[in-house]
Amino acid sequence: VIAVKNYQERVRCIVQLLMSQNKMLLMNCPQWKSEYGDAIICINELKLGLMAQSCNALGFSTLVGNILGMRRNLIPEHIPENEQWKVAYMLGATYEIYSSYLSNSFVGMTFPQAVELCFEKLRLMLIAVQIKTKNGKEFVINPMNKKFKLNRNVIGLFLAQKLKYVERALRYCSSCHKDLINPKIMVKCRCRKNQVKSVSEADVDFNLLNIFEVGLENEIKGAYSLTEDLFPNGEKPKFDQTGTFYWCESRPFNVAKMTIEEAAAEKFKNHVVVLVLISKYVSSLELHKLVLPLRTSNTLPSMLKKIVILGDGDFLQKEWGRLANFPDVYNVPGSPFNRQDLRSISIQTADMCILLSPGNNKSENIEHQALSDKEVISLTLSLRAMKFDNLTKPLVSSSIANLKIESNLFQKSTMPIMKENVFVENDKVKIKTISELIHSANAMFLDQDDMNIYDDEHFYLTQSYACGSIFTVSVLDSLVSA
Repeated sequence: VIAVKNYQERVRCIVQLLMSQNKMLLMNCPQWKSEYGDAIICINELKLGLMAQSCNALGFSTLVGNILGMRRNLIPEHIPENEQWKVAYMLGATYEIYSSYLSNSFVGMTFPQAVELCFEKLRLMLIAVQIKTKNGKEFVINPMNKKFKLNRNVIGLFLAQKLKYVERALRYCSSCHKDLINPKIMVKCRCRKNQVKSVSEADVDFNLLNIFEVGLENEIKGAYSLTEDLFPNGEKPKFDQTGTFYWCESRPFNVAKMTIEEAAAEKFKNHVVVLVLISKYVSSLELHKLVLPLRTSNTLPSMLKKIVILGDGDFLQKEWGRLANFPDVYNVPGSPFNRQDLRSISIQTADMCILLSPGNNKSENIEHQALSDKEVISLTLSLRAMKFDNLTKPLVSSSIANLKIESNLFQKSTMPIMKENVFVENDKVKIKTISELIHSANAMFLDQDDMNIYDDEHFYLTQSYACGSIFTVSVLDSLVSA
């Protein structure tokens, strides 16, 4: 990178890194400037972040992977009845990110109003708009500022199947198209007020990498404005100096470490379990990148889930330095392959179980790519085969109940939302998991019905990937060419 920048400073460089800690080496390069389109892609950071977000919204990693993957709409003519879900899924997998100017009919609207209009009248999904900041123009996903209103010549980001569909936002006129029912028959009107800056409709360029980066100043303002709304009396929880994440006093590793007996006595519930299949001899896994999305300040305190990490004790102690300031994070030394250890951390009542791949750490060549994921595959199948007796589970999850009760308190209402929990008996408990795979083609080993899908190109059709139960870094490869 330094040699390229010394030769020509304005050459755009997109660098892919394995570890986020190496970012500073590039940031210290004098010629490295984001104004030139220079960008850093840290695969490990994106991977852990997407897997963590899947704990809050199951299938989020699949959604982002399909958006970045640029899939083709190849729906077969004859689909069995038990696979009818693939019709809607494959249709959604073909959606991509496009940009277009918004017509002047959007001027003065708030972002929610523009989103509603685009969805109901134009059959478009508006996800972000370009705004002016101190650092120039930036795309912001779902602006949090309630006073924000759209101006002239604003560029929006849309999810659509084709570019021609996005052009509806540029052609829309509140006078001529107010009674529009079918957006496919929309024609461009000649109203002068609807004209925008004279640019080519296709000449709207944006950097896809920028939508994954949020300015620190915007993060701080958004976090503080949200906490002020949720805690008007000033009783706020502790945040870090940026106001972006929940924070606590640094805890020694021995304080956060729990034995198998102590974990069993704790009786965890609605928590997040992280199973680390890595020995102490492996380099850092950057587990703090997995915890960060689960400790963001825009989450209600009652919605925060406890995080239990099960793995090699020496490795967890090595990782603890960057986890010591996050609340409700516990380390349990043990083996993810030991069912007694899994039962001790109450894996059957967890909201999500994350299986992190040990990677290909052996020096010898592996004869078959399936062997590189053998630990994750065997552990995933073992979790699915586990049985739990006399388990009762509330019909409404505690997370939803806490959210309702919390919102009820904010509204100062005296009417109780839930009088009691209704319990039902579960004959078979299904543990929600998200497993990391090195090779995407190995997804077929997790479902016998998908054994005919064995290539890297169509692995996204497997049921495990469609449900968000697996994640592979290969879905992020298209970011480099974006």
